[in-house]
Amino acid sequence: MMGSSINAMRRIWRFFIAFLLLTSVSAIAQNDRFDDLRQQFKTAPTDSLRLVFLDELSYSFVRENFDSSVYYAGLQKALAQAAHDSVMLAYAYKNYGRAFEEQGEMDSAIRYIEKALSVEKASHNESGMAGSYHNLGLVYDRLGNMNVAMEYYLNALEIKEKLGNPLALSSTVNAIGFVYKAQDQHQKSLEQFQKALDLLIEGEGSDNRIRGAYNNIGLAYMNLKKYDSARSYYRRSVAGIKEDDNLRGFGAFYNNMGVTYDENLQFDSALYYYTQSLRVKSRSGDKYGMSSTNHNLAVNYRRGGFPDKAIAHERASIALAKQYKFLELRMKSTDGLRESFAATNQIDSAYFYTLVWKELSDSLQRIERGETVMQLEAKYESEKKDKELALNQVTLAQQQSSLRSEARLRYLLLGGLALLTVFLVYAYRSERVKSKSNNLLQLKNQEIEEKSLELARSLGEKEALLKEIHHRVKNNLQVISSILNMQSRSTANPEMISAIQEGQSRVKAMALIHQKLYQTEKLSEIDFREYAEELVEHLSTVFSPNGQNGIVNKVAGSNIKLDIDLAIPLGLILNELISNAYKYAFEGKPEGEISVELTRTADGQLQLAVDDNGNGLPQDFSIDNVKSLGLKLVNILTRQLNGQLSFHSVKGAHFSIVLHEDRLTT
Repeated sequence: MMGSSINAMRRIWRFFIAFLLLTSVSAIAQNDRFDDLRQQFKTAPTDSLRLVFLDELSYSFVRENFDSSVYYAGLQKALAQAAHDSVMLAYAYKNYGRAFEEQGEMDSAIRYIEKALSVEKASHNESGMAGSYHNLGLVYDRLGNMNVAMEYYLNALEIKEKLGNPLALSSTVNAIGFVYKAQDQHQKSLEQFQKALDLLIEGEGSDNRIRGAYNNIGLAYMNLKKYDSARSYYRRSVAGIKEDDNLRGFGAFYNNMGVTYDENLQFDSALYYYTQSLRVKSRSGDKYGMSSTNHNLAVNYRRGGFPDKAIAHERASIALAKQYKFLELRMKSTDGLRESFAATNQIDSAYFYTLVWKELSDSLQRIERGETVMQLEAKYESEKKDKELALNQVTLAQQQSSLRSEARLRYLLLGGLALLTVFLVYAYRSERVKSKSNNLLQLKNQEIEEKSLELARSLGEKEALLKEIHHRVKNNLQVISSILNMQSRSTANPEMISAIQEGQSRVKAMALIHQKLYQTEKLSEIDFREYAEELVEHLSTVFSPNGQNGIVNKVAGSNIKLDIDLAIPLGLILNELISNAYKYAFEGKPEGEISVELTRTADGQLQLAVDDNGNGLPQDFSIDNVKSLGLKLVNILTRQLNGQLSFHSVKGAHFSIVLHEDRLTT
């Protein structure tokens, strides 16, 4: 009941805020909504009102601007702690979680939602607990871990059924329907979606939510291969509204209509709807939807006999899925890329993506096995303790029996043989001395064991601290990147914007190194090839946001690991050379190729080569006289590493950096 009262109070505050906004609508345009909220926050007379406005600001910016959402969530958290407001403190943590989830930072999202859940449990806020369980289910759902997602959804469902709010209950029932869909239990999925619609109608839910329920029922019918019924429900989901009124809804509508035609082998109709879906999802910023529709377009081209056209769409899907950690989508698109390369007789590429798909599949299985392994370990430890207790009891009984036998024997011998008594006394004293020595030895061993445990704990704490340092450095670099992004929006000078974007790219190159360091078990070094692949993928996304240009990236090289002092300058060098290739090498060319190779030569030297097949370098090009900051930086960093920089221009630009590094390991 407490959770229901809290939600009712929050709805009253939201209504009050809406009323205040409506009273000033004649002076403030609709697109000034955020400025109006900020002003209302600044002039609010009480901390309670300020907390409500901060909650609205953070929640509103979740999809608009990550930095602003996190900023207002931080203010909300600080004020809630000062005011001892546990409800608003939990909402602040949830806003953090939503912001990080939207960025694809799922580990951070989980951490903050769990903090919210902890606050709600301590204050017995059942309504809030149900919301946090539901949000955790959504995050694990996106990670592809359906078993854990279902567990959290069922926890939320149990509380919501007790509270009796049909609208809140419908959202969790709907989410369970998607879990059944992912497990190919489509009849159960349809039943859950229909139940969610009934709850929405019972609770007089909004038109948008009811339209979403129609869309989900259509999805279930499509999976049951009842395509006419599916299209009927899809059309009901968008009936009577315009595209601009619900971009995300229309993005899903176009995509789902495309799938129904695809399954009927009507590829032209499917292609039309997929193209419309990608257009709308790009406008709405729906990253998951863009990744999914790109994959559907690729499937459409392969089934229609054009596997070469499918490759670009699968790459675009993978780029988004990798950036935002959509593991299942990344697996599907990787398998699709393998199939496309095989169909176009590019056997080496097909084999490479087969290996990548297997690694992703193993990762997903490890995630799904995680909870089961923990349960088995707990059961094993419990059984182990029970066996040890039983064994100790048997040993104690044996020892007591042995002592009684010894006592009887001693009394018998004392009564009959005095000489033997003297001998036994002597033997007893010798045993005491031996026992004392053994006890001292055991104490020494115990001290050694305790010191070893203390050293192990200390080492673990230092490793955890070092990981946290790398994580915070990465986060601080991301903050710098966000500040540069905000700065770029305050100027209209193209040169200034370009310079700021170059700075952001360099910051991202360094942040990626710190991210790799805290994600690896060995904190002192990173796998440079893996780092180079992620950096190239990032730059490809930056210079071709839709992932549909004709430039192909290749990263090759042996298994070379570098420490941070060498990885950062080499990462910056690689960033500049690839950025220059994207900006200048392919002007006037519809397609091209950029290759990166890091190898170790026979004489122990390290060689980084960056090549492209573009327009090549100017005839009067000189690395010592360049005006470009990027190439100046390449030259300076190479000298700092005591390396040798060379270049030539035959069928494109070719840069080579050779240096000797004793710290290099393989």
